[in-house]
Amino acid sequence: MIVLTGGKVYGLPNSTNTTPENVCTPQRKDVVIAAGKILAMMDPSKTVSFIDSIRHSELTILPISVEDQLIIPGLIDVHVHAIGGGGEQGPYSRTPESRLSELIRGGLTTIVGILGTDGVTRSLSSLLQKTKGLERDGLTTWMWTGSYRIPIVTLTGSLQQDLLLIDKVIGAGELALSDHRSSWPSKSDLVQLLSDARVAGMLSGK
Repeated sequence: MIVLTGGKVYGLPNSTNTTPENVCTPQRKDVVIAAGKILAMMDPSKTVSFIDSIRHSELTILPISVEDQLIIPGLIDVHVHAIGGGGEQGPYSRTPESRLSELIRGGLTTIVGILGTDGVTRSLSSLLQKTKGLERDGLTTWMWTGSYRIPIVTLTGSLQQDLLLIDKVIGAGELALSDHRSSWPSKSDLVQLLSDARVAGMLSGK
């Protein structure tokens, strides 16, 4: 069991005041963690008695001082080029794949992988495998099907089938509309895409 002491918890609502201003004010709490789960957040005045109450149990207690450090919930990033990005200045400008250590260092616990501009030399199948690998390593991962262009590239040949049949796929993106790299879709193209995504989302429960 780990007990983080002296830290300030960010994003913890007050039971009597849940205004955005109050939620964004860090509150001093000690955090109890066991088996990878947060068991409790308590006022520091209660921590010593809590530790004493279980000191003679079979649990190993590891107090860690995080004095005046911020403790935040795991961050969610819905725009991660997990298999690399870039390439718009030629092959030398391509960026490498995301590494687990870098994502964790940035405070991320959940990501949504995307292709971005390059839907030719990077593939959705590679992105799917990458998200599965990162999830096995401990992150929560999802992905968008498609890339900048419309009609979108898909894994199964259909946006609706991707959403219905592939658990990791939660929508379509990253689509370029007014961007200079856009394929300049028509209004009817966008309406059809939105309709397909909405219906597939309903049928899949996503």
